[in-house]
Amino acid sequence: MRPIRVAVAALVAMFAWSGVATAAVDADMRPHHFKKRAAHWQSGMEPGQPGAATARGKSVRIKVLGHHDPGGPNGDVFLYKRNAYMGSWGFFDESGDFCPARGVRVYDLSNPRDPELISTFADGASDARLASSWTEKVQVRKVRSKSFIGDLAAVSFQDCAPGGFVGTGLYDVTDPSDPELLSLRESGIFGVHELWLESRGAKAYLYEAAIFHEVIAAFEGEDPAEVNPEFRIVDVSDPRNPVQIGDWSAWRDMGVSPLAGQGDFPFNLVHSVYVLKKTAYVSYWDFGTVMLDVRDPSSPEFLGRTSFESFQEGNAHSAWTARGGKILIQTDEDFDPVPGPDHDPPQPGLETGWGYGHIYDVSDKANPVELATLKMPSTHQFPPPGPGDFTIHDPKVRGNKLYTSWYTEGVVIWNIANPANPKMIGQFIPPEKAEDPFGVFYPGEEFVNIWGVDIGGGFAVASDMHTGLWVFKVR
Repeated sequence: MRPIRVAVAALVAMFAWSGVATAAVDADMRPHHFKKRAAHWQSGMEPGQPGAATARGKSVRIKVLGHHDPGGPNGDVFLYKRNAYMGSWGFFDESGDFCPARGVRVYDLSNPRDPELISTFADGASDARLASSWTEKVQVRKVRSKSFIGDLAAVSFQDCAPGGFVGTGLYDVTDPSDPELLSLRESGIFGVHELWLESRGAKAYLYEAAIFHEVIAAFEGEDPAEVNPEFRIVDVSDPRNPVQIGDWSAWRDMGVSPLAGQGDFPFNLVHSVYVLKKTAYVSYWDFGTVMLDVRDPSSPEFLGRTSFESFQEGNAHSAWTARGGKILIQTDEDFDPVPGPDHDPPQPGLETGWGYGHIYDVSDKANPVELATLKMPSTHQFPPPGPGDFTIHDPKVRGNKLYTSWYTEGVVIWNIANPANPKMIGQFIPPEKAEDPFGVFYPGEEFVNIWGVDIGGGFAVASDMHTGLWVFKVR
């Protein structure tokens, strides 16, 4: 997510203290509405000195295999069998000018050197109900339930124009060239930002991050016991009739206010979720990564969480694991690298830097132990080395290799054979750059903007918000 930044924090604080109607807060707190508009770099600016970075190891070789640009902006990418599913991006504006509603694009990668676009679904052109929504996240799983046998796709929807559909959609993609809508489920005040689809025996569950739902409720003074939490579990075993069966809330269940975060965007909100071995790793922004036992999806139980030092921004954005769930990789997304004395308003207690990664030993989930951080030379460099965003985004793991999408740094690859001493071993930066398709961010400048990465058999894929799908090989 490109989160609401300092302007929003100041704005909502002003609203809260002045008693302005919360409808105004609603309008200004939509995900990505206050994306940074080239605030930290201008043409001709002299870059600062590179900062201390994680050590390098023996480099891998990276080769571009294929590329296709369907027109952006693009969202996350997910590999399933020999197909890549790439979402699309937008952000809310009353005009609808930033809402192309391109849906999910499906590629046949039987020949990874020649990605073939074989279908599009969950888009405004094929379904008028979705013409004012964007589709960041898609996942596909094989489901075998009493009601459905086949390949099921779950898609997140957020609004990018007034009246846009918010929630999730379930599609039959058993034939990926001809997806079939099974159901749309409304969820969240701004929709579902990220999700996780789990196939479990004869059941299937969808884990939702209904971002900002509790934040808005807290601003409105609602009782947390009466609020549907941002973390939701939906039984989708019958994908034509999805039913919410479980939820968990740090606000309701632990007394932690959504408004009691830290840094320059101080909120405890559910951003994303990852599930492994019936444990849900919920990226809870300033509340860290919350680990929940979901053996009974109707009644999640708290196991433990990571936490931040007072000088850190926070922003637990995404999570992945290694070594069967004993090692946790947490990525903290931060688009505001200068929250120190030069910040407006000044926050001298916070470190200067973009978002970076952390590696934890979570063998004992009640007591996570931080082993290492993941940083690039640009992480603590200000002014930055050029136009773009130099924050980490999403992690994926294959064996001892960790792949991290890193926006303008491309895809950064790490050797985590020794999790306490990770080594940076490679970096995929697409050979083509392009301007922001909306013409809003760093206007007139071309820059790399990698959103997502996924790893398949024999190759990896990355989605660039500006230039589309990239297929590459790591040796």
